[in-house]
Amino acid sequence: MRSVCTFLFLLYLLTIPAWGQVETPRDPAEICGTPAISEQDRQTYLSAYQQFSQRQQVTARRQATQIAIKVHNVLTAQGVGDASPYLEQVFAVLNAKFAPMGISFFQLGEVNFIRNDNFYNLAMSRDHELTSAHSVQNAINLYFVGSADGSNGYAYPPNLDSTRNTRSWNALFISTNLNVSTTQIINEVIPHEMGHYFGLLHTHEHGSSGNLDPATREYVTRGAGANCTYAGDQICDTPADPYLLLITSDRQLAQSSCSSGFMSTMDPQREVYRPDVTNLMSYYRGCRTSLTPQQYDRMKWGLSLRNQVNPDPSDRYYIDGQVRLLHQPVATRYCAGAAMEVALWQYGQLQSGSQLRLRLTRADGSSPVELPATSVEGSRLRVTLPNRLASGSYKVQVIATNSAVASAATSLVIVGKPTITVQQTGGKLMLQSSSTGTNQWYLNGVALKDSVRQQLYPTEAGTYTVQATEAGCTQASEPFVITSTEPTDKPSVVLYPNPNRGSFWVELPSHSGPWQADVFSMNGQPISQTRSIPEVPGRRSVAVKAPPGTYLLRITAGGKSTQVKFVVE
Repeated sequence: MRSVCTFLFLLYLLTIPAWGQVETPRDPAEICGTPAISEQDRQTYLSAYQQFSQRQQVTARRQATQIAIKVHNVLTAQGVGDASPYLEQVFAVLNAKFAPMGISFFQLGEVNFIRNDNFYNLAMSRDHELTSAHSVQNAINLYFVGSADGSNGYAYPPNLDSTRNTRSWNALFISTNLNVSTTQIINEVIPHEMGHYFGLLHTHEHGSSGNLDPATREYVTRGAGANCTYAGDQICDTPADPYLLLITSDRQLAQSSCSSGFMSTMDPQREVYRPDVTNLMSYYRGCRTSLTPQQYDRMKWGLSLRNQVNPDPSDRYYIDGQVRLLHQPVATRYCAGAAMEVALWQYGQLQSGSQLRLRLTRADGSSPVELPATSVEGSRLRVTLPNRLASGSYKVQVIATNSAVASAATSLVIVGKPTITVQQTGGKLMLQSSSTGTNQWYLNGVALKDSVRQQLYPTEAGTYTVQATEAGCTQASEPFVITSTEPTDKPSVVLYPNPNRGSFWVELPSHSGPWQADVFSMNGQPISQTRSIPEVPGRRSVAVKAPPGTYLLRITAGGKSTQVKFVVE
């Protein structure tokens, strides 16, 4: 009977893998809940990281990067779970741990306290509800919750595909109500999850007893025959880690002694594991203090992925704390005087009291005008374009008052009201519309038959207008007054627009010498006087500071004078 028992016991021993023990349950307080990446993604990420490393060797440079963290503190309805008292320590530790990769962290604004029992014990399947309601789009979002899906915490890793680098993945979740001391949360858990945020894997990645695949199960050996560049955590200066194979007592001994020298667990090549129990990406609670040079290099790559903006502006985020505005006109062509809408995306909070306006300039940056904007459906801005805008190419920006923030300029075309110019050809006056579209001329408000070309030879004095249809815009010019179409010893005068708002143009198409314009009220009281300029003798703008009403313009040229009535609105 004793022989049978001895045989069965030896047979049992033979069934135990020679390279380690069977996995045993772990304390939830040791567990990180960061989602694992697929094997396909592992290989793709490895290839991208290796390419990044080669580029870095060629263009290596030290550059400090300021990274903003927005702190969100989820409390119970009674206010339990306040993590704010130790935030100063949190930032001090993060800045010390991550300084070798050339970054530093700062807190963005005040802590966002959220009283919500449902989110206090947070399930990963519901974290998008929390982030969509509270995350900012210009910083890393750090959430303190009571329980982060039953783990110490978790973070979403960066994505190689910028279309998957979404706002919902720009977050870390840290538990405050598990069996973990505040000291360990500050010094180990938060740096551990920040490592995941920038692309680090666990040192024991793919180290389960059932995994014998050398493509993922990391061997102890280094140098010839090593698989550390692509297996495990894909980093060779972190020793292979058997954490998932250790029995509970060995895990506890490693944590209490902060040593792996006692371990006898072997890898599939029968080499004894000697993991670095001080590595922050391990599970050796109470011992984790450091990261390796290759881990810092990998996180630089992770930072470059984080800085890849999502092509969808509505799912884009930044982590530098800067406030940004991004807009896109709903259309590329607008009519002067019509409503214009732009889609708007805002990243970060504007200063209190700031208002959004649209700045419109000609394509060369001239003639700037700022227009008050109203919000439409929360994600669009609407303005009314001025009636008097000239046709042409324009640039538009969204600007914030009280904040030095403006969106990048985009281009659009505005179809303005047609303008009428006059010239004398062959002893005749010729009016020309600025529009190359369909034109219809009017005299004293009546359409002129067969007068649909860009040019018109007026046959009688009066008020001319032209209505033009171009690119879907139908608009009428300002009135253009002609006092005479026949040769006369009096100067021929063109005044436009008429009516006007106290500013108008005067042209003398048949006179090339100096002239003088005097404005009088209808009872003869002098209002203003303007003289022509030598550079442009036949055309001059006139400005009148006078209340609305009818006025008289007297032009004196070559010893002759003529008068034209005009209206100030």
